[in-house]
Amino acid sequence: MKKKYGLIFVGLLACFILIGCSSKETEKTVAEEKIEVELVEETMEIVNAEEEEEEKEEEFEVQEDVVVENQAEIDTVYGTLNISNYKKESDLFFRDEERNVLYLLADEEIFQAEVNLEASLGINVEMDQSFLSGHAMDYMAEDASLVQTISTTEFVYESVALGKKYDVLYVSDTGDTVISRVIVSQHLE
Repeated sequence: MKKKYGLIFVGLLACFILIGCSSKETEKTVAEEKIEVELVEETMEIVNAEEEEEEKEEEFEVQEDVVVENQAEIDTVYGTLNISNYKKESDLFFRDEERNVLYLLADEEIFQAEVNLEASLGINVEMDQSFLSGHAMDYMAEDASLVQTISTTEFVYESVALGKKYDVLYVSDTGDTVISRVIVSQHLE
C-alpha cells in the first residue's frame, strides 16, 4: 500500500514538473507556484495519514492474533473481575445479581466465586453431582480436571495450562443433603 501511495505522489510531482517545464511561453506567477506547493503538501499529508491509518490497522490485526497463554479467563478464579458488570458490596466483594454469584477479590484477582443455588431446587450431592460440578467448572480454567476427592462435598481440581489448583466445596445451609452453595476458590496447601 505504501508503494501505491508513493507512486501516486511521484506521479503528481512529475505532472507538476512537466506542466511547469512545458509552459515556457507563460511565466508562472508566485501565486501559481505557491498553489502547486500547497497541493503537493496536501497530497503528502493525505498519503501520510492513510499510511499511518493502515499501520494502525495492521498493528491491531497483529494484536488480535496474539493469544495470552497461562492466564486465567476474566470472571474465573485466578482471573480478573470485570468490576463494572457487578454490584460492589465492599472493597473485596462483588455480586453478579443476574447469576447470583458472589466474588471475593485478593490482590486484584478472583480468590473465590460462590454460586448461590435456589433451595427450592432440592439439589443434592448424590443425584446432582454433574450439575454441581458443571457450576463449579464455570469458574475454573477450561482444562481443569478433578485430581482429588476429599469428601462427598470437597474436591480439588487442577489446571495444567495455568499450573493452578482449585478447591471446590458444596455447602448445605440447612444441615441436610440439599446443597445451597457451590464455592470455588484458589487452592490452599
